[in-house]
Amino acid sequence: MIEQRLYRLAREPLAIPERARLSSPRPCAELLPQRGAWQLVHEVLAFDRDGRTIEVSAAPPPPLDGHFPNAPIYPGVLLIELVNQACICLLGLLGESTRVRLSRVHGAQFLAPVRPGEALVIRGAIDELDSLRGTASGQVLVGGTPRATAIVEVVFDA
Repeated sequence: MIEQRLYRLAREPLAIPERARLSSPRPCAELLPQRGAWQLVHEVLAFDRDGRTIEVSAAPPPPLDGHFPNAPIYPGVLLIELVNQACICLLGLLGESTRVRLSRVHGAQFLAPVRPGEALVIRGAIDELDSLRGTASGQVLVGGTPRATAIVEVVFDA
């Protein structure tokens, strides 16, 4: 099941209905516990309560000079964290607690390098949600094309 979901995520962007577009983007800082350089997502661009989906923009990346010298790319672990943070924003917009911890990465794919200066959009969807945990799928897109995908699980802090 996870492999099938990752396969679909790699081939087609998650659908965000046009009606879900916000007329003015909402800052992610209102929804996230992360601050400073660790707040990797910037603004909510679209939110669909019924479809439990979200689209956010990424904040400028941290310095990437050493990853890799003369050919910097966005580290894979930070691409997974972008998906995680987008889904935390989605939880907040759905009225759920945002006091969560990433507990598991069910799967991830790195389809193409993400380079400094590329505009990133992250789309996420809640797959499962109960009082203890949530599972979500997400994509990091450049120009509408998935560059990375992940399925993550979070647990709610007491």
